[in-house]
Amino acid sequence: MQQMVVMIIMASGRSVDLLFLFKPGSYVGLEVPVGYYTSVLGLGREPSETRFEGGGKQVYCEEGDKDDFTVGALDTFWREAANFYTDADYSWWDGANGMIWAVSQASPLRRVQIANDLLLFQYISGDPAAGYSSGGFLADSTVEGEIQLGSQQQFLILNSTVGGDVSGGAWNVILAGVSVASGIDSECTQDLAQIVVNDDTILKRRKLRGVIKPYIIFEDERFLLATSTGDIDFESVLILSPHDDKNWTQDDIDAWLFSPGIYDSFTDNQILMSQSNFVLLGLGLATLRTSLVVAGSGITVAGIIIDAVAGTTTLMSWSGMNGILTDVFFRIGNFDNNVTIDASANTGLYATGSSLLIENVWIWRADHDINGQVTSQSYPLNTAARIAGRNIDALGLAAEHALQFQVHWTGDYGTLLFFQTEYAYDSLATFDQPGYFVEGDNHTAYGVGVYAYFRDAAANISTAIKAPPSSHFESPFSVFLNGIGAIRHVLNGHGAAVGPNTASHIVHICTDIDSTSSSNGKKSKFPPEFEKDLHQMAFVLVVVAFFGLFTTITLMRRHAHKMLVEDNDVDNIVNNQVVENFRSQIANFSDESDPAFELSISLLGNDSQRPVRRPPPAIPHHLLVLEEEEDESSILTSPRREQSYTISSSSSHSNHDSSLNDDDSPSNRITL
Repeated sequence: MQQMVVMIIMASGRSVDLLFLFKPGSYVGLEVPVGYYTSVLGLGREPSETRFEGGGKQVYCEEGDKDDFTVGALDTFWREAANFYTDADYSWWDGANGMIWAVSQASPLRRVQIANDLLLFQYISGDPAAGYSSGGFLADSTVEGEIQLGSQQQFLILNSTVGGDVSGGAWNVILAGVSVASGIDSECTQDLAQIVVNDDTILKRRKLRGVIKPYIIFEDERFLLATSTGDIDFESVLILSPHDDKNWTQDDIDAWLFSPGIYDSFTDNQILMSQSNFVLLGLGLATLRTSLVVAGSGITVAGIIIDAVAGTTTLMSWSGMNGILTDVFFRIGNFDNNVTIDASANTGLYATGSSLLIENVWIWRADHDINGQVTSQSYPLNTAARIAGRNIDALGLAAEHALQFQVHWTGDYGTLLFFQTEYAYDSLATFDQPGYFVEGDNHTAYGVGVYAYFRDAAANISTAIKAPPSSHFESPFSVFLNGIGAIRHVLNGHGAAVGPNTASHIVHICTDIDSTSSSNGKKSKFPPEFEKDLHQMAFVLVVVAFFGLFTTITLMRRHAHKMLVEDNDVDNIVNNQVVENFRSQIANFSDESDPAFELSISLLGNDSQRPVRRPPPAIPHHLLVLEEEEDESSILTSPRREQSYTISSSSSHSNHDSSLNDDDSPSNRITL
């Protein structure tokens, strides 16, 4: 079979969006650096069907700021890779050979088979702590070598197999349904909690759902969409473009497929989804500037960014039962060079439906955007997530910088694996709310982390986590990152304070807690062993104080100086004529009867007379279809992007020192 890559390029005010769809087959010597708003997806039913071979870098993501380790990968967001095999063996530094994926939130890695090591951070020579990274996600994968977590502050690994060790991590790592050949056990110290979750109830509920995130399959010369309810033929899939009218129907179809781009100007500023078992899937981190109302049962929403606009009440309301919400990222801020958006929202996610699976979701009121630091409680968001339904599982949830509640969980029988939150930098001095607030009964939570960086006023938090006595928490912790103010306790008045003058900047509660009580003078309901742990904790704090300077250097702190390392240059935006030029060149080396060509044209759209605003344009798409056998004469070049995609017919790729730049790679390349 002749391999083909479908590549969609979308130019917008924020950057260039890239979508790579690789048909099943072998790709030798290919290098694909994964940047902002980029998706790299194999089209096989199994990851092994789409193969990157011949060693070298292959599909990879380096940290966004290699010059400043205190930023490192902390701003490396909004990208994804899934459903392929890789034998990448590049030597990134001494003892680190394999695939690098140095990212933070909103950058999932799913359904991959990795023949060597997986590196989830990046070390640069001379960096005393490795570049910071935080909040990554890996699921449904096989790593034949080891996983090196390095500087990852928190990380979640789901339903995966590791042939070597799992090492590193800064504060909190969760492995749920993960098989490690060398064996692995839960452990908790004041530096790091490694939580191994083998809860059959949680993992079986996930497994029974089947396909968690829908994905495209190319099989028997046709395209299918694999979902939790079975395969959907593309005859029942409506492929959407940002240029379509927004009166989309759910009649006689089973799925919406959003091609890359920014979608705005919606009627009534909302999308209503009421048809049961319907699928909404975004490609290339498609961005919707609207609210979603999910009312039907069994609905899946996946792979999109939801941006708030002015006056938003709730970005997503979910009342349907048995749904799946995965790889969805909410943003309240301004991320477009074209348009000034006075974004605001009362609530990010409001879930009232029962038996919802939330997986890898990040709700972020920006602390920085294209205008720099966010101050004075601009872009207000009152509550990031309000979860009121029963039997809701959240496997990977992050909520940051809301002005009141980060998560307010009122539904009974809720379960959470991995939670990461950071209070608003511009909180008021009077602010005092838990970062994780539970009022529902019989709540179970593993790995809840609450971070404080109060930049503008000295807020003092009574307790980072508040929950009723029927709750169970494993290895919760609080962290003081920088600034002023403090968190006085970790959970319901228990756990030491963290602040600018405390003995330690991080406090874990290492005893499993089946019931809690507030610090109101009543007898504690902690297990008796907890008193012993407190004495041990005190000893650890003394040691930490003695080595305070070392701790200050090595703690993986966030900083207010984060800047989006993003290409915002729009001087060379391409127009509709370039689209037509691409079309004419496609005809020279692609078979228009190939279903992949038909899919790519559907994703591109057929209207060659799209209006162009100057400056900037109305999000035109460019399409390039590459075949592995093409020579250099078929290479197309555009000045828009400083990333290189190298295609080589060589069956091998020798490693070279990581200090060398990409100019040392083979000459037949595509530069975007």
